[in-house]
Amino acid sequence: MMQQSPFSASLLAIMVFLTGIVLGCHRTPRPEGLPELHLVTLTVFQDGLPLVGADVMLYPLDTTGAWTHGSRTDDNGKARIVTHGQFVGVPEGKFKVTISKNLVVEPEAENPPSGMPGSQGTRNRVFDLVDLAYKTRETTPLELEVKKGKTIKDFDVGKPVRIEMKFP
Repeated sequence: MMQQSPFSASLLAIMVFLTGIVLGCHRTPRPEGLPELHLVTLTVFQDGLPLVGADVMLYPLDTTGAWTHGSRTDDNGKARIVTHGQFVGVPEGKFKVTISKNLVVEPEAENPPSGMPGSQGTRNRVFDLVDLAYKTRETTPLELEVKKGKTIKDFDVGKPVRIEMKFP
């Protein structure tokens, strides 16, 4: 039997203690009333290709819930949905799914340099890159039912669009 030195035992104990502190500090306590969550992975396509950087939100058809559910698609168009911004998964139920993606174009290439005539009052132009029907819970045709366990679903939002948003 190999004997461990007091120094190495102390070092090991300190490392375990510090690891516990580090891991413990990064976990947010589960909020009171948060229901049981189930893994939900959605893949979003646009015209058959993965849609990168799109915002995906789930809205319960039963509007009594107070939790938000959403994510952003990765380089493969996949979104792993989280609840309340940090808890992986979604409670059981039926949801409307909204998908949106914007492009912001800075005006510098379109306007004269600062101080030149016509340079005052310029602002960024913002474009919707997904059909507006998918943008709000009232108009989206997309629905999802989350059941116990794991839910995986694909959505295609149709042809690419570029619709300029108008601001007052």
